[in-house]
Amino acid sequence: DVFLRLEVVGDLVDQDHELLLSAHHGTQFGPDLLRLRSRYVVSSVGPPRLDRLVRPEYGSIGTHVRTDTAGDVMIYMHEAGTHLATCHC
Repeated sequence: DVFLRLEVVGDLVDQDHELLLSAHHGTQFGPDLLRLRSRYVVSSVGPPRLDRLVRPEYGSIGTHVRTDTAGDVMIYMHEAGTHLATCHC
């Protein structure tokens, strides 16, 4: 829903984020999302039919990590910073 997305973006813009999860496996994107900034954007890419639909524009928000290429993603957040690890387990 475009109106919900605009409301969420309005709440999150102009803030520093460490991690954002992309919408619907990374397939949903609107130009308003380019206003967001984050260290990482993670797309949990589901069934193989979705892999070609993941939007590369998420890379404009932050480091885009896709589970179909990176494997399992583990995020560790603590006062020393945010660390991301991946594993093809």
